[in-house]
Amino acid sequence: MKKIFCLLLAWPWVSFFAQEYSIRAISDSLMKNANAVVRYHAVDFVQSDMNNATHKIIQVITVLNESGKYHGNEVVYLDKFRELKSFSGTVTDASGKIIKKIGKKDLTTTAYSPHIASDNKYSYYEYQPSGYPFTIRYEYEVRIRDGVPYYPKFVPVSNYNLSVEQAKYRLQVPANMKIRYKAERVTNEKPVEKREGEGAVYEWVVANITAIEKEPYSPGLLDIVPVVQPAPNDFCMEGQCGNMSDWNQLGKWIGQLSVGRGNISPQLKEKLIALTADAVSDKEKIQRVYQYLQSTTRYVLIKFGIGGFQPMNAADVEKNGFGDCKALSNYMQAMLDAVGIPSVYTIISTEEANLHADFASLGQMNHAILAVPQPNDTIWLECTSQTLPFNYTHTDIAGHQCLLVTPEGGKICRVKKPSDVDDAKTRNISVSIDAAGNGKALVKASYKLGAYEDMRGFIHNMSREEQINSLTRDLQVAKAKIGELKIKPNDKEDPELQLEYHTDIERFANKSGNRLFVPFSLLQPIFVPMNSTKRKQEIKINGGFLRSDTLQVTIPEGYVPETIPKSATLNSMFGDYSIDIQLEENTLNIIQYVFIRKGRYPATTAEEFKGFFKNMEKEWSKRAVFKQQ
Repeated sequence: MKKIFCLLLAWPWVSFFAQEYSIRAISDSLMKNANAVVRYHAVDFVQSDMNNATHKIIQVITVLNESGKYHGNEVVYLDKFRELKSFSGTVTDASGKIIKKIGKKDLTTTAYSPHIASDNKYSYYEYQPSGYPFTIRYEYEVRIRDGVPYYPKFVPVSNYNLSVEQAKYRLQVPANMKIRYKAERVTNEKPVEKREGEGAVYEWVVANITAIEKEPYSPGLLDIVPVVQPAPNDFCMEGQCGNMSDWNQLGKWIGQLSVGRGNISPQLKEKLIALTADAVSDKEKIQRVYQYLQSTTRYVLIKFGIGGFQPMNAADVEKNGFGDCKALSNYMQAMLDAVGIPSVYTIISTEEANLHADFASLGQMNHAILAVPQPNDTIWLECTSQTLPFNYTHTDIAGHQCLLVTPEGGKICRVKKPSDVDDAKTRNISVSIDAAGNGKALVKASYKLGAYEDMRGFIHNMSREEQINSLTRDLQVAKAKIGELKIKPNDKEDPELQLEYHTDIERFANKSGNRLFVPFSLLQPIFVPMNSTKRKQEIKINGGFLRSDTLQVTIPEGYVPETIPKSATLNSMFGDYSIDIQLEENTLNIIQYVFIRKGRYPATTAEEFKGFFKNMEKEWSKRAVFKQQ
């Protein structure tokens, strides 16, 4: 009893130890659509000073079936600043009887990723159940030292088909420290605040959250579930202290991390000056230096200590020929300085288009690029790619807000977006078919924007055999043989990839008796159906795209049209579709146009959404019928 008493003194609100977690105690509402139920989730983060803290987690979860099995596993992320001090757990059956005890010795510890240079690692436990349901409890403590630049995010619902009985978040900081927080979809956004000894305590509690079913075209989970993100105003990390009460102040801290790290050798400086000596404009100078960067460096993610935020020295990148996004952007900035062109180190999110303007924090951004202001525009440089064109803003950053790290501090800006469309593809296909329905086709395709980006792996990483196999899978036919493939990349600022190939197709048109059934497309459909219109979440189309397909089919002699579908046009708030069908002598011309609008739409529009895509697919899949005379 003494041991439990001590635990309760250390953490007054963990009285759940006295409870039993029988499956019979779970309400019907929390069982509905659930693969697992979080019975209790408690986060206790205690910061003792600017550099030290403890992070305690208690998690009790009932796993109901095989689909929820992974909820029985636990992962603890560690690094130079985080040390696992204790770890324990128990597994109980449906009646509450303990069937297994878990200790720190049962954990497996491994490197964070084989693809990065990092001191990050993680310890994990993977439970192999003999049956369902079972309840598993984890309790562990992580010690944090040498800096507390951020607090853990509180996300009690971590996945779909997961319900929550009760979850708590407790943050304790020195009384003289000021914090801020961003609370979304939490019933009581303001925390319960109180004093405990010399500390200030903030608590959030959520309860009885029913499971969310994953719906097609939904927003991301973090846009649906309760989220609380606290942040300190003042913070330190490896002796580098700063303030993030607003974006300007946070930008100053990020800027100071790069001070003295922009040095390159005199030899490289001379080389760059010579390289750009006959350039006719600053833009051409920038382009030449950027192409030098692409040809002499490669990307490696580096996360040693504060290196998760601080770029390595430009001289080290010059010497080693590699770096992460921070290092390569800093190196590019140093090389531009050498030829007299100022630029601005910039941080950005590749996942979210917008920053919280009223809530500055380090966790909102995961990438670094370089902005080069010009008299009439700003040139944006993605410094981690050896293949992206100069001044091309790829879809992971185009239109996103970013933080310019200027000498005066951080300034929010928005990266240019080359088009309202995120993905564009144009295809022109000519097919000549014989009396058996077999065809010989010439395919010409153009890829732009996101479609172009998706094809970079096709160009640079695939063998010719792999390229042929990829194109074959894209054809909506039983069997095809592709030959004479021509690849014509155009890597200008508005890049485009053109492909041209011939293919022999078995049964392009289906023959039945004396009739040929001719399809309206050679390519796989682009539609992802939404079967149900009974939905709770709004509809989100992440990226707008454009498709324009022209199909010319030469019909064999001796066949006359029996059924030629009519042209059609479909318009909706989600996009537009048209198909134009014309028969000229023995050639059937089909032009299809698809435009899907990026956006978010109310759940009440689900019926209209489903109808639009269903009608579009219906038109796409129609066939013309020709009869032998």
